[in-house]
Formats: sequence, C-alpha cells, structure tokens
Amino acid sequence: MPISGLVIMLDDNDDAARAAVEAIRANPCFTVPAECGPGRVPGVLETVTDSESRAQIDWAQDLPGVAMIEVAYVNFTDTQPQERIGNGP
Repeated sequence: MPISGLVIMLDDNDDAARAAVEAIRANPCFTVPAECGPGRVPGVLETVTDSESRAQIDWAQDLPGVAMIEVAYVNFTDTQPQERIGNGP
C-alpha cells in the first residue's frame, strides 16, 4: 500500500484554491489538515497500488485552483514487488 507525502501548490485564485482543497479533503484517499495556510497545503495519499496513486494525483492536479503537486515522499513497504514503480524490489 503506497503512502505518499505531498505538497499541494495552489494558484492565486482564492475561491478555486479553497474549492480544490475541499474536494481533495472529501476524497477518502487523501488526508489534508483542517487548517492550511495560503499557497501550499501538506497532504498524505494512501492507496492500494502505485497506479491508483498516480491516478489520484492526476485527478487532484487537474482541479481548478491547483497549480502543481509535489510528491515529497513515498513509502512502498507494504506493496508487492509488481505494484512498485519500475517493478523493482
């Protein structure tokens, strides 16, 4: 089960950024703190497979109000080798 630490960069449109954070917070795969400063929001993404992680990040990245998402950390400890990026050990 990949667990990713994210930094969600928001754009300058406050209404769109606020709506994006609420949409991400409503997604059960994401954990986002209740109180977030402007511009950057920390988040945790927990999925079953790497491909699901990529799909969830793509979904969040495409929300109006999100400028970019940086993946700061990924833990693959619980994943099967075939689920890991590059299918490595």
